[in-house]
Amino acid sequence: MEEIYQNLTTLKQWGGDSSNETSLDVTELWLEHASGKIKSRDQTVEADGVHGWLSQHKRGSGDQAESLVVRFVWVDVDVKDKVIRLSDSARDVLLASFGLKLAYGYSRSVISGVTAFPPRPSGPDFDQRTYSFCYIPKIAAVWSHRRPTKLDGPAPVTQCIMFVQGDERKALRQGLRMSWDLSIYRNPMFPALALSLLLGAQIDGSNGGIKVQLRRVEKRTGYSTFASRQGEEAATEELGSLSAQTSGSAAKLASTMRKTKTLERLLDFIRRMVDEDESRLRPSAADGTAQSGVGDGVSQSALDGCGLLRTHVDLLKERQKNQLLDTEYILKRVQVQIDALFSIITQQDSLHNLKLSQSTHEIAYSSYRDSSSMKTLAVVTMFFLPGSFISALFSTPCFDWAGVDHLSNGIGVKPTPQFSLYWAITIPLTVVTFTLYLVWLWVQKREKNRVFGAKAARLQTDSDGDRDVEEAEGQSLARTRRQTLMARRH
Repeated sequence: MEEIYQNLTTLKQWGGDSSNETSLDVTELWLEHASGKIKSRDQTVEADGVHGWLSQHKRGSGDQAESLVVRFVWVDVDVKDKVIRLSDSARDVLLASFGLKLAYGYSRSVISGVTAFPPRPSGPDFDQRTYSFCYIPKIAAVWSHRRPTKLDGPAPVTQCIMFVQGDERKALRQGLRMSWDLSIYRNPMFPALALSLLLGAQIDGSNGGIKVQLRRVEKRTGYSTFASRQGEEAATEELGSLSAQTSGSAAKLASTMRKTKTLERLLDFIRRMVDEDESRLRPSAADGTAQSGVGDGVSQSALDGCGLLRTHVDLLKERQKNQLLDTEYILKRVQVQIDALFSIITQQDSLHNLKLSQSTHEIAYSSYRDSSSMKTLAVVTMFFLPGSFISALFSTPCFDWAGVDHLSNGIGVKPTPQFSLYWAITIPLTVVTFTLYLVWLWVQKREKNRVFGAKAARLQTDSDGDRDVEEAEGQSLARTRRQTLMARRH
């Protein structure tokens, strides 16, 4: 029956390396026989005293007599480095003594959930059942409950290993110091009850923190009809940070929703285990009453504890339903603010785009005016260019101005022989300049064609490769079909 749990131990979902820590941080609940009160004691057990500590279930005598009821071992977990701060040797000793090897191995294959393992006999006078709870990466717990099989057997003892971080450890220790009925302490579901109280408190704290942050966002966006949110100027410059905050709140609420569902499953599990214990204890209590007229005190006390625990669980389930409604309501409000911030950011972007468009229009108009000025300057330059060229040409010593008769009415002037040299140099240089320009254009065009040709060839190669793969798959599928048809015919 345990083989399914053993096979699943290979699927390790949490916990990585182990440290060299050998000392144990322990919280124990002891029953004072004289007063009937439960006393909580915290201690650190060193490696050389572990075996003696594990064997100690009773101490004192007479009015000082005490018996162990519940034992918690706290193991720190480094979530960032994925390290369990307990040595392998110390862990193995605890698991063997508490009977938790199977529960621990299976729990590491679970991210979130609670499990009850099949009961097994652990001695001639008592049997034992183990349980596990996981809410990774924050909390993991495995515990065993030993209960007597005879009237004069040893008292029930619950032994638990908690893999938690500092904040969770502190909260759980405070929960253990609360006042409960002795039958609650001795119930095998007492660790589960403590865990459910922790989860409920964390849900309330998480929702409370998100509400405070959400109120600030609602004030800044103005998307709220609450009177306390009115009168504050809407956000303009901090939209990005507000959007990041609301998105973070949505993610945290999703985690809170997961925690709420986990709490619901844990409470349902406690209720189911209580019903099983009641069905087991009721015949024993009835038989004891029929035989002696008094009844089995141990069974009757455990039966009363089951009824009391059921009442506690019913109350916690009502609180869990209210927490679920509150979480869903906050999530709706956060979603409204996310949509509001998206709308505001979109509006701001539209306004910025409008301003940018106006600025672009102004720049275009200024460019148009500059273009008109340049065109006017070019026209004026072209108007004076022929005259400037002729003036420059006449200023060269290519004309015989000395032989001109200033008293004559003629306008002719004889060119010098060097005038032909001017044209002999100017015309070839002009031809060479335009030729080099045309060659440069041709080189640029050829380079561009080469680049585009290489890209087109790569695309064609990829397309051919995909086509070859499709053809190969088609041929393989056709062969498979033929083989199937032949097999059916034979």
